[in-house]
Amino acid sequence: MIPKVIHFCWLSNEPYPDLIKKCIESWKEKLPDYVIKKWDTTNFDVTSVPFVKEAYECKKWAFAADYIRLHALYTEGGIYLDSDVRVLKSFDVFLSDPAFSAIEFNPKIYPIAVQNGFFDDKGNLLYDSIQIGLGLQVQAAVIGAEKGNSYIKSCLDYYVGKNFILADGLFNNKIILPDIMAFYARNFGFKYINREQKLLNVKFYVSEVFAPHPKLVTSKSYAIHCCTGTWRKKTWLRKFIEYIRHRLY
Repeated sequence: MIPKVIHFCWLSNEPYPDLIKKCIESWKEKLPDYVIKKWDTTNFDVTSVPFVKEAYECKKWAFAADYIRLHALYTEGGIYLDSDVRVLKSFDVFLSDPAFSAIEFNPKIYPIAVQNGFFDDKGNLLYDSIQIGLGLQVQAAVIGAEKGNSYIKSCLDYYVGKNFILADGLFNNKIILPDIMAFYARNFGFKYINREQKLLNVKFYVSEVFAPHPKLVTSKSYAIHCCTGTWRKKTWLRKFIEYIRHRLY
């Protein structure tokens, strides 16, 4: 069983904006018997992992948090939430899963990736490396797992030997955690299709279960990712531009 612990990261030491306060209040309201654990520099050594150290020193908090959330889930188990996730319903129904998240689906970009031959007719990725701009990823704002889960470990291992600052001085920020999580889920049977997938050691729900944007909430949604992080918006734009470049050139 997944323990009733909510993990979140707050590395900037800045006061919570009003929206973040409201989101955290929703956790307390909808998950009253869950323990909430904040991860920051007092309980995680940011110098212990080169990728995290460099991202932290560059004040790229979200990229540092990508590793820390996986570390928290693998070493302790529980549910990770981005601080801008608003909870709508109890998560108790997910606690029996060995690990869980949802698919993050963009209905405008995904058909283009299909037409350009990124997948076969069964939803298998036809490349043996992480691809960006596919319109289908794994939701990284809401992740649950039992302690020691093998899927979470495979995602965590991606960061071994990685640096956030590349040799040319640029940031290693084109590939983000949703891309990583989708790619490594392939080893557990994941298909790049927006449907519920119960796999070995992890279950992925359809996109609306943990709605990736407030406009995509339905009666089936348990949480909303309010997407306050401007870094994420820039990353999506960067990914889209990169994708168009590959198509044109």
